Amino acid sequence: MEYWLSHRPTDAREYPEFRADRILSGGAFPADILARGYCYFPDFHLDAIPITRLLVSLQNDPDKPVRIYRGAPSDGTLNTGAWVTLSRRYAEMYAGDGVYSDNPDSKVYEYVVKASDLSFDGDSIYEFGYWGPKIAA
Repeated sequence: MEYWLSHRPTDAREYPEFRADRILSGGAFPADILARGYCYFPDFHLDAIPITRLLVSLQNDPDKPVRIYRGAPSDGTLNTGAWVTLSRRYAEMYAGDGVYSDNPDSKVYEYVVKASDLSFDGDSIYEFGYWGPKIAA
């Protein structure tokens, strides 16, 4: 995909301790990462509180369905290894405000996936990797 960045999310298949349903396992992140997100994430604003509550609800529930969003100039296909977010507003920033995407064909796509298909790098509460099977538009 020509619109993909070279910076890729951590692969949840290779590093399961980074999966969204294991954030509080102690394998990769501090135990208080979600309780004190404002201390760890410089971008802790916008939809951060609902996201942290959602992440807490996903712990140890790998098959729990999660609604995710992607702002991209594509046909709506969600590819394995794509960046996604749990915040529709964050995806909207990527899709159309000109800050992250200058492609007029960008828009927000919405999907429901399993918690275990998402990876979390720990650098932004808004950015996750998708590691499930390709979802056609």
